[in-house]
Amino acid sequence: MKNKSNQVQMNRTLLIGISFGAIYWIIDTLLYFISSYDPNIFSGLFGPDLDRVSTRIIVLCLFIVFGSHVQSTFKQRKWTESEFEKLKEMNEKLQREITEINKAGTRQPVRI
Repeated sequence: MKNKSNQVQMNRTLLIGISFGAIYWIIDTLLYFISSYDPNIFSGLFGPDLDRVSTRIIVLCLFIVFGSHVQSTFKQRKWTESEFEKLKEMNEKLQREITEINKAGTRQPVRI
């Protein structure tokens, strides 16, 4: 079940990266359409200008890589918080045991 959750998260990250890339692609096309004298917006969107298309593909890939990095950072943070909580619970349990031993009347108190 945990593997399926990770797969869903990665798919969502990929879709978000692609969405941002598509938004950039459309905005770049609109800016090109406004600033040029070409009346056909579709030639700006899918035109033969390979320089513009390659730049858009690079930006799309960067969004995907950035989204993947953010996702792995969140995953690492969640794991670290989980381990910290386990350590905190273990510490509290040991503190209770020490208190119980001290209350039981040992000759010398147990100290950490």
